[in-house]
Amino acid sequence: MKSLICLILSVACARLMVPSAGAAAPFATISNVLFETRIQGSNSLADFQTIITPANFFWMGFQTTNELSQATNADPVLVYTISVNSLRTFITGQDINLLVEPDPRQFGPPQVIIPIMVGTEVRSSTTLRFRPGAPSGTWVTANWGQPKLIRRLMSTYQTVLASLPAGTLAFAVEIPLFDLWFVGYHDPQNQLILRSTSELPLGPITIHQHEIITEAAIERLAFEAQRYNGFPN
Repeated sequence: MKSLICLILSVACARLMVPSAGAAAPFATISNVLFETRIQGSNSLADFQTIITPANFFWMGFQTTNELSQATNADPVLVYTISVNSLRTFITGQDINLLVEPDPRQFGPPQVIIPIMVGTEVRSSTTLRFRPGAPSGTWVTANWGQPKLIRRLMSTYQTVLASLPAGTLAFAVEIPLFDLWFVGYHDPQNQLILRSTSELPLGPITIHQHEIITEAAIERLAFEAQRYNGFPN
């Protein structure tokens, strides 16, 4: 099944904007996520720098080991999910807002990805996940690296931000089953728009990088999810 789908992704130098009324998650929720993940992201970058060696710096996205001292974090990008179960139960004509978990119009995400920059260039990333617990949970490092993913993601993310009106929140959406990533936002009618971060061939349908994911493309993904038996192909 994965042979049907061109794997995608990537993200850099992001800016998260205050969501407009009724169009995105409450600002207090998003601002708290940003505050907490910026702090943890700084700590995580310091840890990341200690594990980079001459043997792995290239695979982590850096061009030289000297770049490590110049590495900085860009703003976190919120990451939401479309699960296999959501896709399996998708019905033509359904509001695609219902696919994304949790609803970005109401809740902060369980995950963020933070671009790691050298100057203005995206080099690598840190992924943080929210770990529930008393009294209020905490953000922990889940992954480092993924240079190809973050570059593709950020290319689309920045393209989307440049076209959005002020006050519109953009975020990443992942379909873990297919290793696919999109950039999402809500239009003035509160409809969820998803844009592909890479060339996406889906049988007779092809969605190009930065293009909007059509309902026909969602239907094709739903078809593949229904065929998925839990085993690698």
